[in-house]
Amino acid sequence: MKSLEELGETYNFILIDSSAIIGCLDERTPLENSGKIFRTKKEIKFCNCLKDFVSNGGNLCITIDVEREISVPFEIFSEEVDLLNNKLSRKIRKRDRKRKGLITLLKGHNGVLDVNSKGSGIYAYLDNRFSNLQFRYELADTDYKLIISGARLVNLGNSVVILSNDSGMRHAWKDLVKREHMFFDRFGFFYRQKFNCFSVAYSELRNK
Repeated sequence: MKSLEELGETYNFILIDSSAIIGCLDERTPLENSGKIFRTKKEIKFCNCLKDFVSNGGNLCITIDVEREISVPFEIFSEEVDLLNNKLSRKIRKRDRKRKGLITLLKGHNGVLDVNSKGSGIYAYLDNRFSNLQFRYELADTDYKLIISGARLVNLGNSVVILSNDSGMRHAWKDLVKREHMFFDRFGFFYRQKFNCFSVAYSELRNK
């Protein structure tokens, strides 16, 4: 397993998906409010970890679409709010503030990627070439665009790693890497297994 710091030493860009911000694979908590409070507290702690990493020069990035996902305040889900107790409501509001603070910090470090910036022509080419991946693996727009954004950065001469707990993204990334004959140390994929511990996906690709 690798930490954020170790991944930052290997790759020029760390692209994180909202699923890896929200939780890790080893967490098993009940669905009732006590479990929700625990998961929310863990996410708050991880947001602080990400902010420390970026503040210390870490090369963490998100896409504009991921920014939109994690910017949605919980208040819009009115039917869910009615079921929440006060303690959980306070924790979720704090989590939303932490997410907002992380986004603000990333923007100040050019950590929010825009496909309309430099290399947008490469993005359009890759999008046209691999658009079938979105349908084959039933990817949401946000997940598909993150993978193509990562491939764009690789084509610009960078090394990139995706952090995500989404299995569909993993399969699509593997498909793209094989078809483009990319090396794992140029375009990697890791799961968030524990708090700041990330496990490699498809270890058989590491030396290819």
